Amino acid sequence: MQRYPSPSQGGMPLKRRFLCYMQRTLYLSGIASLYGSLSRGDGSAAILMYHSVVDESLEGFVDPDNSVKVEQFRKQMAYLKKRCNVISLEALLHAIENKTPLPKRTVVLTFDDGYRDNLTHAAPILKEYDLPATIFVCTGYIERQESQWIDDVYSIFSFRTRHQLNLSGETFDLTTKDGMDSGYNLAKKLLMDSDYAGRSALFEALGEQLEPDIPNRPRLTLNWDEVRRLRSLYPLIEVGLHTRDHTNLTGLDKANAEAELLQCQKDFEASTGSRARFLSYPYGLHNMDVQRVSKNCGLKAALAVYPVDLVTHHSNPWALPRVTAMPSLIDLKVWMSGAFPALSIKLFGRAYG
Repeated sequence: MQRYPSPSQGGMPLKRRFLCYMQRTLYLSGIASLYGSLSRGDGSAAILMYHSVVDESLEGFVDPDNSVKVEQFRKQMAYLKKRCNVISLEALLHAIENKTPLPKRTVVLTFDDGYRDNLTHAAPILKEYDLPATIFVCTGYIERQESQWIDDVYSIFSFRTRHQLNLSGETFDLTTKDGMDSGYNLAKKLLMDSDYAGRSALFEALGEQLEPDIPNRPRLTLNWDEVRRLRSLYPLIEVGLHTRDHTNLTGLDKANAEAELLQCQKDFEASTGSRARFLSYPYGLHNMDVQRVSKNCGLKAALAVYPVDLVTHHSNPWALPRVTAMPSLIDLKVWMSGAFPALSIKLFGRAYG
């Protein structure tokens, strides 16, 4: 049977891989821990960003860049419980507002997109270790019971039955690794830059060309009954907003950005009986207009992604930085050593996370 290349499994550019390797080396050598122990406590905290927590039944349907395996997640939570000070997002904001000192290795846990496995896999482990977290949901995806677009495109490419793709005037031979990677990356870029209607049209074109045969596709997104169950069974887990349609808010004018967030809040309130307090920007992207719109929608704070950094008492509550939670326990230990991102920036000019 002919085997064709699949979408890259958690691949990263060479420079980023090198920086990751060097950061791990600093940690394993003991240099990072020594640097962290000698640095003063500055009341900083790391906000970790997770997405999906998968078992074997879900692995083939969720983009690997957006997931950690259940056993990896459990090991990370056990480490955080034993070695770190895990607090809620609300407690972190209270510390920022009141300039309250935070212990070293303070951590906040967050999950983007509203995956169903946050309820079935992540929440029981969080409860086992008595750890708080915030899950950010896309209300339109819940309402329509759709998978995140990144997982839909991953499935289309993974289960394709045809192997030639024409996209934006380019032709890609998906039987080769270079063609596969180039076509897949272009499709992801176009989908990320599109609004919901544009994505729907692009998915139709991809489906017509690649004719995917996707067997026994599981439901990946929470429904509203499950959101309510999550809030009822796991009081340490808060649910926030991730917009309605996972739209890049910086690509909208102020009126449409405000309409997107107001409708998202309206959906949430109608389905849960309360208003959400926190927002996670899709793709971590924001600007001053988006921050102002977020404030106007009655939210208390908003989370970004870049720059990769720790939260301090000087951080902007409307652009709180986060660190992507990687599957490797070593990467987690790197960031919890107290040396990063400062040591990495000092030595390499930037930090990986």
